[in-house]
Amino acid sequence: MGLEALFTPYTVRGVTMPNRFVMAPMQRHKPDDFIPSRDHAEDYRARVTGGIGLVVTQGTTMDHWTTSSAYARLFPPAYDGWRACVDAVRESGGQIFLQLWHEGANREGGYGPSGMTAAGEVRGTPLTREAIKEIIEVYARSAAIAKQIGFSGVELHGAHGNLIDQFFFTGSNHRDDEYGGDLAGRMKFGLDATRAVRQAVGDDYPVSMRISQWKAGIYDAQPFRTPGELYMFLQPLKEAGIDMLHASARRFWIPEFEGSDLGYAGWVKQLSGLPTIAVGSIGLDTDMHSSFAGKMAATTGEAGIAELARRFNRGDFDLAAVGRAVLIEPDWVNKIRDGRFGDLRQELSTQEIRGTTVLRNYTLPKSES
Repeated sequence: MGLEALFTPYTVRGVTMPNRFVMAPMQRHKPDDFIPSRDHAEDYRARVTGGIGLVVTQGTTMDHWTTSSAYARLFPPAYDGWRACVDAVRESGGQIFLQLWHEGANREGGYGPSGMTAAGEVRGTPLTREAIKEIIEVYARSAAIAKQIGFSGVELHGAHGNLIDQFFFTGSNHRDDEYGGDLAGRMKFGLDATRAVRQAVGDDYPVSMRISQWKAGIYDAQPFRTPGELYMFLQPLKEAGIDMLHASARRFWIPEFEGSDLGYAGWVKQLSGLPTIAVGSIGLDTDMHSSFAGKMAATTGEAGIAELARRFNRGDFDLAAVGRAVLIEPDWVNKIRDGRFGDLRQELSTQEIRGTTVLRNYTLPKSES
């Protein structure tokens, strides 16, 4: 199947991952008082002992009055819990990035560039220039804290209609000041946040950004219609200090533009020249979002793994992020490596994914991608 190269080390800004498999960020834990628990740390440990080389944490809310997530936060009472997560991953031989997350106006009462979701639904309040500057400072401060805690790197969530992406995307950014209008204006917030993060962590620390083809609730979105348009989006991110791009498509194997079979990640790598993580239904027999429609999300995906290897071996991307498959089967990577497809736990129902179920002797709480 040609999987050997997927099990070679990879280095970004001096941080070496033992292989090319990444645990994709998934909003699965709702810890008490927003603090990561022992189960949270052990959950990450289980995936690293199961073969994952890099963990990207679930989106983590930063400590600012405009944020409203019910999930884990990066604030002083949670620092020890996050250190436990770092220790669990490092002791198991992996690396771990903290994903910095601001939902913007995705939740009722939130704050965004225009108070709108990616679909143009008004749910919150437009941000003032003063608040925008505060949030940029919070990104920088949060990245510095992540470095102090011991995370291997940070990832800015710039995808799926969350705050940075709300600024990027025309459907959610109707501003007529310097943070809106043309592409340069819509990118200003994300670029300013990136530059601030880079300054806060220095030149020797990895900074990734998750970007996406699709938006929450708009799975067929295609913000950039041509390779040239995508190039004009990617190059400023590279120049601002992004080291790695986490390219999220609904299905990693679907061509992004006519005339080529390159998927979204393939185009992102080719146009940016940056290390690229591919993500999008890797290891599933159905695409990720079909599994929410009352269907089963099977993790066998043998033909899909062969396609993953083919695209990786021709250089389409550098790492592969796996979400639902390792949620179902913590040992998924090791079993794929050993060709033990028949030993994989094959399915998890939508009810199990969305509810609370006991899996491998610990509780798997509510899941949201």
